[in-house]
Amino acid sequence: DTAITNIASFAKGFELNWDDDAARQSKAKVYFDEVIVKFYRDMEKFTEETNTAKNIGFGHTSEHMNCLWSKLRGCRSNARGTDAWDEDEEVCEIKSQCGCIGDAMGSQHKKGTIHLNDPGEDGTRIKKWKKLFVNLLSDRTPEQHGKSEKPLFHFKILGPKEDTMQVLANHAEKYSKHSHTGTPDLQYYPDNEYESDKLVMYYGKKSECMNEGILEFEVLEEFVEGE
Repeated sequence: DTAITNIASFAKGFELNWDDDAARQSKAKVYFDEVIVKFYRDMEKFTEETNTAKNIGFGHTSEHMNCLWSKLRGCRSNARGTDAWDEDEEVCEIKSQCGCIGDAMGSQHKKGTIHLNDPGEDGTRIKKWKKLFVNLLSDRTPEQHGKSEKPLFHFKILGPKEDTMQVLANHAEKYSKHSHTGTPDLQYYPDNEYESDKLVMYYGKKSECMNEGILEFEVLEEFVEGE
């Protein structure tokens, strides 16, 4: 992994005091409105015309929100590299889940699996993570959000509770000690789609794991289109 001291440490393209939490988090709101929502609504015109999927995915795009909100720095890695570093140069992992059943994206089934991949021997790869952040995104219908008569795009950032990473380390270690068909891949699913504050382990032996294979999170912030 590239050390945090070797990557760009100042935002380019606009003035921003990275140490000012209020300014940085205000910029996250700007990013949500002017990048994520605008891109999605602009693309929606074409997905309607071409009858293609409206859930276009926001994996790497949404990581910028975590960096702005939680004062993280990306490391410009590829898909299998580190997602971000915190101020102490500790590794942070970011996962995103887009869509929920019955939403305005046309999702017909529950949205799904969060892959943490191979935890390594004794779970060492995952044990290196300082924090795990989970982003939940959805274009919610009026029936789902109850705020207006039109669909609104929602973005929720979940962060670990005090013991979440300890529980995850236990899960990773327990999972690594059993044989698996195919490539090992520690997987979870949100317990209640967009309304989730827990991830549940996909694993037949999760009863052996701390907290019955459940990771608990707190909502750090929620962004709603037009608010």
